This record gives sequence, C-alpha cells and structure tokens, in this order.
Amino acid sequence: MKIARWIALLAAAAGVLLSVDAMAQLGGGMPGGGMRGGRMGKGGGAPGQERPAAEQQSLIDLVEFRLALLQEGLKLTREQEQAWMAYEKRTMALAGDIAREQDRLKSAMSMNAMQQVNHAVDAARDRLTAWEDVASSAKALYDGLTPQQKELADARFPSIVNALVAGGMPTVSHFNGAGAGQGPPR
Repeated sequence: MKIARWIALLAAAAGVLLSVDAMAQLGGGMPGGGMRGGRMGKGGGAPGQERPAAEQQSLIDLVEFRLALLQEGLKLTREQEQAWMAYEKRTMALAGDIAREQDRLKSAMSMNAMQQVNHAVDAARDRLTAWEDVASSAKALYDGLTPQQKELADARFPSIVNALVAGGMPTVSHFNGAGAGQGPPR
C-alpha cells in the first residue's frame, strides 16, 4: 500500500510538473534574493551574474524558496514547528544530494559501462532512501496540520516535489511559444 501511495504521489507530481514550470524558470527565487536573507547575493555575485556551482545552487535555492513560501503560508504553531523542521531538514538534504549527484554524473563519463550502471543503481537506491525519509517527515507534518493548513499544503507540496523530481532542471512546458497545437521546436 505504501508503494502504491508513493507511485500515486509521483504520478500526481509529474502531472503538476507541466503546469508549474514558471517558478523553475526563475532559478529559485525572487529578484533580490526573495526569502531567507537573499541567497541570490551569496558568493559575491549580484543577481543575474554567474556564480560558482550555479547548477547546484539553482536546485537548492528553488527548493529553499518554495519551502519558505509554504512555511510562511502555513503559519505554523509551536507544536507544529518540530515536525516542520524535520520535514525541511530532510527535504533540503535530498535537494543537496540531488545537486551533488548532478556533479558526480560529469565524472561518471570516465567510467566503463558496468561502473556506470552500478553507479546509477547505487544513486537510485540512495535517492529512494532519501525520498522515504522525506515522505515520513511530510506525513508527520501533514497529519498535524489543520484542515485550512492542509488545503495550502495540498496546493504547495507539489511544487516542492516537482523541483526535486526534476532535479532543478527546467521543465517542459505545454506553453512553448510556438503557437497553439504545435509541438516543440525542431
């Protein structure tokens, strides 16, 4: 039953992924750094300038921004804060793991075929464990929310899940600018 619920969550996340790509296009924050003390200016660069490890920071910034929006909107009570902190910690850990794995993929090109396959299996196994940790902390948080907070969580959790599933990569949009009824540019 747990696996079926997880598959349903991922299927729902994939469906929402097509309609929520506007935030992914922003690279993770509002101009000037958005929430959480303006991460856009970290690393000595002004907004819009290239930063070291920009690919890693993009995913981490995106997830952190969406978590901040969710936390702000939920207006958590003291009793709910502990569950929130566990969820946030595990979600950010997963985002960091995904970002680091994207870097490791570049070095995987020097591996032989079987090393690449084994590396992919190990990464998938680690990712599954991290997702299970996120799922259990999300459940604990969700179970402690009021009905009004659950409505907000239902609306905002998918954007966090989508960012993690996509690994911070821009998502394919059905709004491609090519005109109604046309496919992607060739």
